[in-house]
Amino acid sequence: MGGMNGWNVTLMGAMEQLDGNGKGKTFDTPIGTNHAFQGWADLFLITPDNGIRDVFGTAHVQFYRSNVILTGVFHDFSDDTGNIHYGDEWDFQALWKIDKHYSVLAKYANYSADHFGTDTQKIWVQGNISF
Repeated sequence: MGGMNGWNVTLMGAMEQLDGNGKGKTFDTPIGTNHAFQGWADLFLITPDNGIRDVFGTAHVQFYRSNVILTGVFHDFSDDTGNIHYGDEWDFQALWKIDKHYSVLAKYANYSADHFGTDTQKIWVQGNISF
């Protein structure tokens, strides 16, 4: 993983790989949350039989003197060898921190299938209260 930040902008890039060698022979994280790491469309909650390689980049912007934070993530998914292209996914998020205790979050995921799953779009809107 590598990245840089400055002027309220953070850019990061990384690769994550979970190996697979056929049915029932994959590296799985049964207690983990792949939603946070392998795309918000949730197509890779279980490691595919041929494993998964996720090459991704993230841009994170917090507007100066604002309580709005925008995040964009691009994922390029393939099998663990890089020979079978599963698809690409764009994820976007907007977080509005209303004050110390309240916030609103909107998320959007758009997965374009190549050789795994089907084209998928998801939208989330949530309100948060914390004390």
